[in-house]
Amino acid sequence: MDQVCSRCGLCLEKVELFEDFGPQEQNAVMEGAQHIHLDKEEVVFSPEDPADRIIIIQKGKIKLSAYDEEGKEYIHALKGVNETIGEEYLFSKRNFGLYGICLEKTHLCILTLDLLKENLKKGDFAFKVIELLGRKLYEEREVYRILSIPDAKKRLEHFLFFRSQKLESRDIPLSTETIAASIQLRRETVSRKLQELVQEGTIEREGYKKIRIKNLERLRID
Repeated sequence: MDQVCSRCGLCLEKVELFEDFGPQEQNAVMEGAQHIHLDKEEVVFSPEDPADRIIIIQKGKIKLSAYDEEGKEYIHALKGVNETIGEEYLFSKRNFGLYGICLEKTHLCILTLDLLKENLKKGDFAFKVIELLGRKLYEEREVYRILSIPDAKKRLEHFLFFRSQKLESRDIPLSTETIAASIQLRRETVSRKLQELVQEGTIEREGYKKIRIKNLERLRID
């Protein structure tokens, strides 16, 4: 694990929570922040770790997952560049309750609870935290709704649409295994349904870990 301190503030520029901060405000936040570089499959946090920080992803991807007693993995969420982890639990005095694991080389910016308490004294920042928490709650409900769909193909279609909307892109950089774990289907089932979508002209595969949506309307969630 390589840890580097920085006061540049650059990693805050595209993060929703701090997008209205000026350079001086960003630098004030960054004075107490840490930059951490992790390799693929390194653990960012474990279920028993206290959720006392906001984690900003500067580069890379992180999966949030849990395991049952037999060791089967269940992916709860996937986080990418400029997304944040931890703000929904920040003042709950709870643990993360999940594993955060890097899917590739990942660079993180860590903002501690004490650092954020200072910024919450600013009215605009407090409002943005409330707004972001509301959006997180909506996204969490959407994930549960997708998982409740009994038809495997429909569940996959809705997941791809949801990811496309979240990423604001028609390119979905996920492997078949990651998709299968995310929507709790067998890898073979996901592979078969993806091929059906390719044949229908709805998507195309670009290598092993990338899907490009050609017809978004066919995937649209009702």
